[in-house]
Amino acid sequence: MRVSKLTNGQVRKLNALRKSLGNKIADPAFSKWLKTQNSNKSGGKPDPVAEKLERSLKSLESKKINLGTWGYTIKRSKGKGAKGFVATRNKKPSKTTGTKKPSKTTGTKKPSKTTRTKKPSKTTRTKKPG
Repeated sequence: MRVSKLTNGQVRKLNALRKSLGNKIADPAFSKWLKTQNSNKSGGKPDPVAEKLERSLKSLESKKINLGTWGYTIKRSKGKGAKGFVATRNKKPSKTTGTKKPSKTTGTKKPSKTTRTKKPSKTTRTKKPG
C-alpha cells in the first residue's frame, strides 16, 4: 500500500489503526476499509439540475463572458408573483484574524512589561525542640 497516494484523512486513519492495533492487523484492516470506500465513489449519478444549467450556459460559451475569480450565485426570485432567477456576484472572503495589528506610531516607546519572579517568603517554619 502506498501512503503517498492517500489523502490526509486516510493517512490519519491508518496511523491511528497502526497505533491501536499494530501493523500486522492494521494494514489488512485498512486495505479492506479502503476498498469499500473507493467502490462507493464511482458510479454516482450526476445532478440533473447541474446538467441543465451547463447545457443552458453552453450557448454563451462563444461570447466573452467573464465570471470572475469568485463566480456568481444563482437563486430563485423571492416575493409574491416572482418568476425567474437572480444572479449575484460572489465577493472575495474577508480575512478575519480576530485581532487588529497596532498601527505604527512615531514618538516614544512605552517600556515593556517584564515578568516579576516570586520572592521567597520571609518567614520559615522550623521545628520547635521538645
